[in-house]
Amino acid sequence: MHPRTKVAVSVINSDQVLLMEIYDPGRNLTLHLPVGGGLEFGETIHVAAKREVQEELGIEVHPEFCSFSENFFEFDGVPAHELVFHFLARIDDETRRQLPKYGTESDGEQFPIKWYSLDELHEIKEIFVPETVYDEIVIGLTCS
Repeated sequence: MHPRTKVAVSVINSDQVLLMEIYDPGRNLTLHLPVGGGLEFGETIHVAAKREVQEELGIEVHPEFCSFSENFFEFDGVPAHELVFHFLARIDDETRRQLPKYGTESDGEQFPIKWYSLDELHEIKEIFVPETVYDEIVIGLTCS
């Protein structure tokens, strides 16, 4: 199995970050993570970050590259390996008002999204993935 190359985009408005929720049946646990997804062949990471946010949230962003990380984990009991390019994307209040109540995957499946303050983010640290971008989001919120 080859590693999956992904982008993760932490959408920030004022002092909050928008995260999606996914359920891991293997651990019977709801996880929180930035929106994003896989790169398409021939696509740059920057283009992928913009596309993923457009597809999943229906808004245009200007993401700024933060970091790269490599992650090994299990999801639903299956080992996984991913290479993640993390971006921050700040949006204004008007763009925030345009957001849907749910995000939408490329297959049309909807997923819950929710805004988190810094205090709320600390409360979900143990169920936040990928762990490698947590501190960058905290810094992004404190520098907004």
